Amino acid sequence: MHVVIGTAGHIDHGKSALVRALTGTDPDRLKEEKERGMTTDLGFAFLGRDVTIIDVPGHERFVRHMLAGASTIDVVMLVVAADDGVMPQTREHFEICRLLGIRRGLVVINKVDLVDSEMLEMVQLDVAELVRGSFLEEAPVLAVSATTGQGVEELRQLLREMAAKVEPKTDRGVFRLPIDRVFTMRGFGTVVAGTVLSGRCRVGDRLELLPQGVEVRIRGIQQHNQAVDSAGLGERAALNLQGIERETVERGNVLATPGYYRPTRFVNGTLYLLKDAGKPLRNMTRLHLHVGTAEVMCRPTLLDVKELAPGAEALVQLRLEAPVVCDWNDHYVVRLYSPQRTIGGGVVLEACPDRERRFDANALARLRALRSGDVGSVLEQYLRKHRFEVRTLAAAAKDLALAEADAQAMLEFLLRTGRVRQVTQEGRDYFVHEQSWNEAKQAVLDALAVFHKENPVRFGIKRPELRAKSGKGLAPALYEAVLASLAETGKVVVEADKVR
Repeated sequence: MHVVIGTAGHIDHGKSALVRALTGTDPDRLKEEKERGMTTDLGFAFLGRDVTIIDVPGHERFVRHMLAGASTIDVVMLVVAADDGVMPQTREHFEICRLLGIRRGLVVINKVDLVDSEMLEMVQLDVAELVRGSFLEEAPVLAVSATTGQGVEELRQLLREMAAKVEPKTDRGVFRLPIDRVFTMRGFGTVVAGTVLSGRCRVGDRLELLPQGVEVRIRGIQQHNQAVDSAGLGERAALNLQGIERETVERGNVLATPGYYRPTRFVNGTLYLLKDAGKPLRNMTRLHLHVGTAEVMCRPTLLDVKELAPGAEALVQLRLEAPVVCDWNDHYVVRLYSPQRTIGGGVVLEACPDRERRFDANALARLRALRSGDVGSVLEQYLRKHRFEVRTLAAAAKDLALAEADAQAMLEFLLRTGRVRQVTQEGRDYFVHEQSWNEAKQAVLDALAVFHKENPVRFGIKRPELRAKSGKGLAPALYEAVLASLAETGKVVVEADKVR
């Protein structure tokens, strides 16, 4: 299994020097970075065959680059300089890691060769205060000097041990790679790089570049500067693409299995406002949204509160100014438009929803069920949302970007627990939520009652006419199954093409 370790911390606290000491690779790849002695974009190095270290910039002007790298981190290495202590970007990077759902990491106090024991102890106390009550509260804290090499070998060994303990991710089976680097190579053309979030790609595969909707072909794949035949879940890879120009691709784009993911300007999810956000968040406040490696402007519609207080969570619909590609259960971060600073984040519950109304009871019930994380909740709420529009398993799997085997397992659970019903028409199996099934039966009975009241002398109503009167979007497969069920229980009589 491949593991991604990421640095985090304030500018000039020695993150890049630490990566260089650990791996022998200078992560500062840009001429500007080497001239200024400051990381301005993402850097990459390798700790053995199965571990990638992403080095992120610490300056507040480059937090957007940090977010692009942090979105795929398995283990965070929070770096604090012994001669400086906890600083503003230390805190912001730490909060970003929490908002992105990172659950494993350690703290490295760097530059210990520049301070005495008393100063080191003060910094250790500052760090303990910062991480109290968080995923890093019980994490190792190492005193290191990237310059003299003190503690570097112990850190290297600890990182390898932590990487070995990272739990395997659940593979959704559908390929998805958010792009964080784009460049060209002489003789090869366009190359993109990123971390595979699900599925596997192989040389020769055709993928879809999103949100552009352009089909591309993989000419070659590299990992750790070596050519390989494929790249899978959790692995960092560079893909040489055929059929696309460098100028057409940018960080934030996504490569995916064709037909599964759709660009969206609406995202439903949770939103937690940090305690130190300063003031409540008002509805439709303009914010920077960071999801995956993309950054766009958005306005959150607060669905269940009038305004969001610091330290509280709400259900929201993010309305975006440009399309992004994301998936349910992705984490995201929001930052103020001006001055730019991180104020909160949340989890995507629905990636391509319709426009929601505030305080709508049905929408809130659906989103709360999704938030619960119950087995099958994603498929169940998808079917509930589509109400009378029955779906095949294949269509549902594609809409939810699920491997069909995973969708099948969810479906079997929902059928077994009586939350979903199967209907069949012309040899094809369709599925509908149990609540929608009951609502469809009642809608047919109500429409039939109204017809007889308005037409007391007519023998019956034609089947197509009754379906049309029974509710918008009532699928033929569901309608016929409902009619058969009502006839079987004696609630209606069906004779040829008429119902009474």
